[in-house]
Amino acid sequence: MFRSVFMSAMALGAVVLIFASATLASAGAPVAVIEDASDDIQNVALFDFVEAGRVVELGDKGRLVLGYLAGCNREEITGGRVTIGVKGSTVSGGTIKRETVECDGGGLQLTSEQSGKSGVLVMRAGEGSGAAGEKQPALTVYGASPVILAAGAKGMAIIERLDRDATKIEISLSGGVADLAAAKQKLVRGGIYRAAVGKRTIVFRVDRYARPGPEPLLSRLVRL
Repeated sequence: MFRSVFMSAMALGAVVLIFASATLASAGAPVAVIEDASDDIQNVALFDFVEAGRVVELGDKGRLVLGYLAGCNREEITGGRVTIGVKGSTVSGGTIKRETVECDGGGLQLTSEQSGKSGVLVMRAGEGSGAAGEKQPALTVYGASPVILAAGAKGMAIIERLDRDATKIEISLSGGVADLAAAKQKLVRGGIYRAAVGKRTIVFRVDRYARPGPEPLLSRLVRL
């Protein structure tokens, strides 16, 4: 009897997981970000987020680079018909190269509203418990020159170090994007920072082995 109850519970759990995955895809939640795309590909642009089930036509020589949020999978696709999946693409009539990069998939999947709630505050030493008096940041980046993405925003992105005194970094947004690599800027490895664009904020940590410069987008994306 115990075995029967256990097997039933396992089956129910599997059904719940399948239903949750289907719900995520059907709800139009973003599963991947466009890292690069040929100019002749219609209806996609750099830094666009795409949902599962979307189809992209590349023609004979069109090139598309996708970064999948959940599994940190990066795909370079040339030609053919691309169907976006939950963790990877299906390609018909083209070629695909895949690699796995370092990224914080869970943090990247946060919506702007969730980022504001989950970022928590990282307090300065003496203001809380622990050596740095800190709470857990919402995101870890694995590139020391992050891309700050605040869709639809204008003005400046302000990046402030929270675990010690340092000069604030201010970078102008272009199309809602501020790229520290393009601006020849880098953050300190192991540092904890707050990025702010208007009223949008998120706290993130730079991995202690992060490298500066134009690392893969998934490794250095900070989404507000």
